Amino acid sequence: VNEIPWVIEPVFIAQWGTMWIMMRREKRDRQHFKRMRFPPFDDEEPPLDYGDNILDVEPLEAINMELDPNDDAAVYDWFYDPKPLQYTK
Repeated sequence: VNEIPWVIEPVFIAQWGTMWIMMRREKRDRQHFKRMRFPPFDDEEPPLDYGDNILDVEPLEAINMELDPNDDAAVYDWFYDPKPLQYTK
C-alpha cells in the first residue's frame, strides 16, 4: 500500500453512490447481512478470540451491480476498474 488512490470527483461520486444503493438493497434483502440476536453475549461466556473465529473464514462474494451494456454504456467499461480512466485524457 505505497500509493494514494487519486480519483476524480465524478468517478468517486458514481462509484460511491452505486455502492450505497447496492448496500441498501443487500441490507433490505438480507443476503449478506444477518440480523443480530440479542443479547449479543452472555456474561458467563468467555470473549471470542479474533484469530480463532475470523481469520479462517473465507470472505463472501463481492457485491456488484449488474450493468446493462446499453443503458449503462457511459460507465460500462470503467465502472469496476480499480484505476478508472487512467489512460484517457
